[in-house]
Amino acid sequence: MGKAERTDMADDNSTRRVIVNAFRKAARAAFRGRFARRLRAGRRVPLRSSIGVRLALLVLALGLPFIVYVGVNAERQAAVANTLAKQRTLALAHAVAGRIDDVVADNLTTLGLVRHGVTVDAAATAANDALLAKIRDDLPPLVHNVGVWTPDGRNVGMLNPGIARPGASIADRSYFRRAAQGSSVIDGPVPALDDGKPVVVFAAPVVGEAGNVEGVVTLSTDLQQVQRRLDLEGAIPPGTVIAIVNADGIVIARSVDSARWIGRSILDVGKAREHMARREGVDETLGADHVARIAGFTQTKRTRWHVFVGMPTDAALSAARVNVLDTVGLGALSLLLGAAVSAWLGTRIARPLRRLAYDATLLARGNLAHRTRVAGDDETGVLASTLNRLAQTVDERTRALREKTAALEDKTAALERGVADLRAAQEKAEQSEQRLRSITDSIPSMVGYIDRERRYRFNNRYYETWLQRPLAEITDRRVEDVLGPAAYANVAANLDRAFRGERVDFDVEAPGPAGSRFVRGSYVPHFDEAGQVIGVYTSSTDITPLKEVERQLERLVQKDTLTGLPNRHAFNDGIAAALRRSQRSGTQVALLFLDVDGFKKINDTLGHAAGDDVLREFARRLSSSVRATDLVARLAGDEFVIVLEGIHTRDECRFVARKIIAAMRAPFPAGDLTVKVTTSIGIALGQGGATTPEALLKRADSALYAAKGQGRDTFEIAI
Repeated sequence: MGKAERTDMADDNSTRRVIVNAFRKAARAAFRGRFARRLRAGRRVPLRSSIGVRLALLVLALGLPFIVYVGVNAERQAAVANTLAKQRTLALAHAVAGRIDDVVADNLTTLGLVRHGVTVDAAATAANDALLAKIRDDLPPLVHNVGVWTPDGRNVGMLNPGIARPGASIADRSYFRRAAQGSSVIDGPVPALDDGKPVVVFAAPVVGEAGNVEGVVTLSTDLQQVQRRLDLEGAIPPGTVIAIVNADGIVIARSVDSARWIGRSILDVGKAREHMARREGVDETLGADHVARIAGFTQTKRTRWHVFVGMPTDAALSAARVNVLDTVGLGALSLLLGAAVSAWLGTRIARPLRRLAYDATLLARGNLAHRTRVAGDDETGVLASTLNRLAQTVDERTRALREKTAALEDKTAALERGVADLRAAQEKAEQSEQRLRSITDSIPSMVGYIDRERRYRFNNRYYETWLQRPLAEITDRRVEDVLGPAAYANVAANLDRAFRGERVDFDVEAPGPAGSRFVRGSYVPHFDEAGQVIGVYTSSTDITPLKEVERQLERLVQKDTLTGLPNRHAFNDGIAAALRRSQRSGTQVALLFLDVDGFKKINDTLGHAAGDDVLREFARRLSSSVRATDLVARLAGDEFVIVLEGIHTRDECRFVARKIIAAMRAPFPAGDLTVKVTTSIGIALGQGGATTPEALLKRADSALYAAKGQGRDTFEIAI
C-alpha cells in the first residue's frame, strides 16, 4: 500500500472521529452551564436517576407483589365471608320455615279435632260454644278464633261468640266456598270478622257418615302473633328483613314495617318473582328500600308459602372489609418506610458520584488539565482513576485532531459542491417526469409501463378513474394483483406475446367496480440495446359505449320492440334449428299459430295504445303458459307462433292449446279499461327431413283458419 493511500485512509478515520466528537461536545454543552452554576452556588449537582431513587424503586418492586398478595388474600377472605353470609341467610330461612310448618301442623291438628267434636246444627250453637270454650286453654298459642258454620255460611259456634255472632256469615268468603266443596283450605291474609285485623284462615269440611259435607270448621291465626315469631333480635344484623309470602306473592308477615306490607304483593320488588320460581336458594338483590342485601329463601313444606331472609350486604361483610383495609394499609406503610430508608442510604452512596459528575462536566467543557480528587479502593475510586486516565488520553488526541481539521474542512467544501450539482440534476429529472405525467394524465385512456416482473412501473391518472383505486395501490404492484385473477386471465396471453417481442392489439371485456367494461388495448414491447424485451408499454381505451350500440343493434334485429319476444327473423332461425334437432332425436316439432280474436275491433274502438297493451299482455300470458325452452315469437300484428320440441303425441299439443286458451279467459288491461280477449290456434306437427319450416307454417296457418271457422276461441290440429 502506498503512502498516499495510507494518508487518505487516515484522513477518512480522522473525519469520522471529528464528527463523533462534535456530536459529543454538543451534548455536553447542554449541561455544562447548569452544573457550573450549581457548583458556584454551593449546591449539589443533581443526577437524573440517583442511587437513592433506584434503591427506593427496588424496595417498591420487591414489596408490591407482597402487598398485592395480601390484598388478593384479603379479597378471598371477603369472598368466603360472602359465602358464609349466604349460608347463614339460607339457614335462617330454613329455621323460620320450620317454625311456620310447626304452627301450620298445630293448627291443622286442632282443626281436625274440632270438626270431629262439633255438631253442625243451629240448635247446637250453645253446645258448640261450650265445647270451644272448654278447649280454649289447649289451643295453639297463635289461634285468634275458631268457628263452626252451616253449609250456607251461618255461624253455629264460635270460640269468641260475643265479637261477631249476630248475623255472622262467611258465605261470600272464597275459603268457605272451597271448604264447602270438600277441600281443606289455607287462605290469607284476610280481614277477621270480629276486629278486621289480618289473619290466616284454616278451613276444613265437616263430613257426615254418608260422605256429604254437613258444614265447615274454620280456625284463624293472628298474624301479629306470627310477626313476633319472626323476631330474631340478637341472631341477625340490624336491618335484616324476614318475610313470609303466600303462593300469589302476597305478604303474610314481615319483620320490618309489617303494617305497610301485610296484604301487599312483592312480585315487582327486586328478584322476588325469580326467587319464588326457584323455591330455594341464595342471591344478592336490591330491596324495596334500595338497600343491597344477601338473600336466602326457601318454601315451607306444609304450605306453598315462601320465606325470605334479606341481610344487608354492608352489615354482613363489614368485618371482612375492615380486615382488607387494615391489611393493605399496614403493608403499604411498611413499604413506604422501606423506600424512605433506601433513599437515605442511596443519598450517602451517591455523594462521591455527584463529585465525579462535576469533574466530568469540567472535562467536557474543554478543561483537559483538570483532574478529580475522589479517591478510594472501592468502585468509586476505580471510576475516578479511570476518568483521570481518560482525560489524559483525550488531551493527547485533541492536539492531533486540530492538525487534521483543515484537511477536513477542504473535503467538506468539495462534498457540498458535489451535493449541489446532484440536487440540480435531480430537479431537472423531476421536472421532466412531471411534464410527462401531466401529458399522460390528460389523455382519456390508461397509459402505463410493465416491467419484466409483470409489475406496473408507471400509470397515468386514468387508472384511478377506471379501477376506482388510488395510484399508490396500483404502481409497483403486479398486474395480476391489480386487475384480479379473472381480468388478468383475459389479457395474460396477449401480454406473453408482447414480452416475446410482438406488438399486440386486442379487445377484451374486463370486470370492474361498476360492472363489466369493454377495453381496446395495445401492448408495445420495449427493447434494450441488445434487442431484449425489458418491458411493455400499454395503452387501453374504454369502448363500452361502442359495444353497447352494437349489442343494441343486434337485439333490434332479433327482438320485437313492442312485446320483447323474438321476431320473425329469430323465429326463422329457431324453427329451422328445431327441425334439425328433431331429425337427430327422432321426435316431432309442433308449431302453434295464434292470433287475437277481434283484435281489429279493439284497435278501432279503443285506439292503438290500448291495442298495444293487449298485445303485450297476450305475449306475457303465452310465455307463462309454455316451458322456458319453448320458442314464443311475434310474426306481425296480432299473429304469434310457438315452437314445441320433443313432442310424441297430439295429446301433448291439445294440453298446451287448452292451457293457453284458459290463460286468456281473464280480462285484459286496455288503457284505463279492461276487455275480454280470446284466441284461436292452428297446430301443425312435423319432423326434420320430412318437412320444411315454410311447409309447417303453411299447414299451421290453414289449421288456424279452420279454428276460426268453428267459431273462434278454440284450436284445430292439421292432418
